[in-house]
Amino acid sequence: MANEKHLEVLEKGVDVWNKWREINRDIKPDLSEVNLTGKNLENINFQKANLYMSNFYSCNLKKANFWLSNLCVANFNKADLTESFLRDTDLFLATFGEANLTRATLQGANLRCANLTGANLTDVNLEYAILIETRVNKAIFTGCKVYGISTWNLYGEPEKQSDLIITSKFEPIITVDNLEIAQFIYLLLHSEKLRKAIDTISKKVVLILGRFTPERKSVLDALRNELRNYDYIPVLFDFQKPESKSYIETVSTLAHLARFIIADFEDVKIVFQEVQQIVPSIAVPIKPLLLEGSKEPSAFLDLRVDRSCFLKTFWYKDIKHLKKSLKNEIIDQAENKAVELISQKIDGRK
Repeated sequence: MANEKHLEVLEKGVDVWNKWREINRDIKPDLSEVNLTGKNLENINFQKANLYMSNFYSCNLKKANFWLSNLCVANFNKADLTESFLRDTDLFLATFGEANLTRATLQGANLRCANLTGANLTDVNLEYAILIETRVNKAIFTGCKVYGISTWNLYGEPEKQSDLIITSKFEPIITVDNLEIAQFIYLLLHSEKLRKAIDTISKKVVLILGRFTPERKSVLDALRNELRNYDYIPVLFDFQKPESKSYIETVSTLAHLARFIIADFEDVKIVFQEVQQIVPSIAVPIKPLLLEGSKEPSAFLDLRVDRSCFLKTFWYKDIKHLKKSLKNEIIDQAENKAVELISQKIDGRK
């Protein structure tokens, strides 16, 4: 709860409050859980204040100073925060529904799990800010400075994203139009290691699809170990899931990163649904595997007719046979097809 003496000073108005703050610089005001709905607090000095769960609904907070303040779970819905200073503030779970943050400074602010639904963040400084699991639905991000920003798992789709400045003030201006890829583009431009990693991914990643139950884990281990021996990077997607759940989008994303795909169809009902869906959208070789004696689904033939990237099935007798045949029957065939598909892609661009 708020400190009653601090609240009494605030109730005397912004000018009195700011003069009191100037005289009492060592005091850190406690205004937690205070209700300031609709008040005119323009130019107020709230720096280093405890404003936990405070209610600023529809307040005039133009040019307010919140530097280093605790604003966790604060309510800024429909507030006017134009040119406000929120640098290094803690805004965990704070809400800014339809708030106006134009030209505000949120540099280094913690916006983890905050709600920016419908907020206007035009020309906001978001450098070094943390946006993790932040709600951004219908928010406006235009002209923002986003150098050093951390964005993970944002919820919702912004109404507008444009002219986001990803470089520091000491570098030439480079802009992008997507908040979540801003940090990636910057790293791509400045990190030779990242560029090499991306180049490695396109040449070395092999996606392994299958349903590897405990009794079949030895097959998975054999595939992974042998691929490593040939300098590939095995990436496993194990279909340990309810049959009713689809992972088509995830599998498709991984498929686009892979040099080729090895799909173990021993549990064909589980794996084939995703493979059938992604084949039309990728140009990546897929090598099907089946244990000797298993029957190949008739749908495989349809896939090969429609898409040449779906290669002939390899039947293996046991793990020893699989390891012995991996180079000639799987890797070489997949690599040849990968080179062919890349050549076709290049020719199509000419």
